Amino acid sequence: MTTPAPLHVSLTSIATHWHRLLEPLTSSGGGGVVSGSKDVALPGGTGRISLAKAIAHQLAYWGYAVKDQHACARAPIDAHDVPAVARWLIEHTPWIEAQNDGPEAVATIDELSRALERTVEPSKIRRTPVGPCPQDGCEGTVRARLGADGDGTDAGRDLTCDADATHAWDESRWRDLGRLLGDEAPARMRPEALAAWMSERFRRPINAAMIRKWAHRHAFFPSPADDGTYDRVAVAEWYIERAATQAA
Repeated sequence: MTTPAPLHVSLTSIATHWHRLLEPLTSSGGGGVVSGSKDVALPGGTGRISLAKAIAHQLAYWGYAVKDQHACARAPIDAHDVPAVARWLIEHTPWIEAQNDGPEAVATIDELSRALERTVEPSKIRRTPVGPCPQDGCEGTVRARLGADGDGTDAGRDLTCDADATHAWDESRWRDLGRLLGDEAPARMRPEALAAWMSERFRRPINAAMIRKWAHRHAFFPSPADDGTYDRVAVAEWYIERAATQAA
């Protein structure tokens, strides 16, 4: 489970990105008119409206709670000005966190701020599955992270388990992961047996013809020995690297 960011960080994010959430609703160029209707096609669909309502409701609730129970009951507050409410609440985060439902508020506002960030800065990162996590007792899937972050910068490449983020291998350790995928199977295997082993290990249908095709088409695919067998771990390493550098 992701640890919520500090409350002031989440509120700052909401105050910063709020205008971009509503931009398609207020600008003439934000969306196109759906053919045959007068509805506006919003980027992200009506989810933007639902998210805006959820954020406004949560901040209005705490805005009035702080005003009436902690600050000055006569303090003016305009719940429609979400960025202003968010910035005002930043000054009172210790009081909010100290309430009985403070931890829930921190988690909820954190979740909303993350959803807001994902909406206004959609990531182009791909997380391609490359096989089951080899750590003992873990039922997660190792996924390769590729692509660009929301600002277009390279996100880098790594391999991370989707069940436990501490099970991770950066690009320099992909071969280590390949070795971890080893088990009691023979070190060298013929294409038919190797295909069956890889199908079980990577949870994808792989047959002997595919292995022979890879050996023929890809220069860096491990070469078979004179007896037609392949180094099982070397092939697994190659497959992981190939899967991690392909589009999802």
